[in-house]
Amino acid sequence: MPISGGATGRVSPVKRRLTLSIGALLVATTLSSCGSTGSNDVVATVDGHELTVDQLEALADSTTGTDVRSALTAWTQIAAVSDDIGEVNSAADLDAARDRALTELLEEVGDKGRADYEQGLAGSPYLCLAAITLGTETLGADVVAELQAGTTFAEAAEKYSTTEVLASSGGVLANSSGATCLDTATFEQSFPGIITVLNDAQATVGSPVVVSDASGELVLLLRGWDELTIDEQRVLSQLELGEALTVHIDEADVSIHPRYGLWDREARAVVATSEG
Repeated sequence: MPISGGATGRVSPVKRRLTLSIGALLVATTLSSCGSTGSNDVVATVDGHELTVDQLEALADSTTGTDVRSALTAWTQIAAVSDDIGEVNSAADLDAARDRALTELLEEVGDKGRADYEQGLAGSPYLCLAAITLGTETLGADVVAELQAGTTFAEAAEKYSTTEVLASSGGVLANSSGATCLDTATFEQSFPGIITVLNDAQATVGSPVVVSDASGELVLLLRGWDELTIDEQRVLSQLELGEALTVHIDEADVSIHPRYGLWDREARAVVATSEG
């Protein structure tokens, strides 16, 4: 039952398709103004949020129509799901607005993703595991006692793990691709036999268990929902997020200056017009 750490911070690709790709909200490009529209003129309005030419110039990296419309589409989609998109004067601002919007939306629709995930081995479509390799010098029961007394898993991993990567990652286990949350099939391929070990130990989400292999004892933890990163929670709730994004975007009141394109409600994107 070998366990080795890998790069962390990324989550595995999901098999469920979004009604609307969250990736569409990641677009943040920059552009130069075109035509004779003034720099303070409004290029787009979405539910009362306004984008000016000057702001749009900061969101695309060329003057080509495709790049302009991609940047405008990104802003429009984010504005459609934001209560307060704030001032967007750079690609970084747009990324921050996107993160706020998705985080707020996750608070609205994340209960289903949480409930599914917290089934753990009894039915969760994903497993997110943390581990501390102890060898023979430290007893797993002593580490669990520290965890129950308030020591965080990350602190215990840094203090006790005999595997350097796990010590530095707070115990968060990643496969060779850097994925930290894996669907069960990919998890079994990445860590053969671990699901059986977890089942034998009757592991549940949020509760550490002690197991052993040839190297000594290990503490394993199916990470609790609240210990997952926002990005991990988003991936595990992506179907619900996609459906909610679709509703918000479809219901938004969108107006695009004809010099820059036309809002295509079916495509949920800014498309070219004869005037663009």
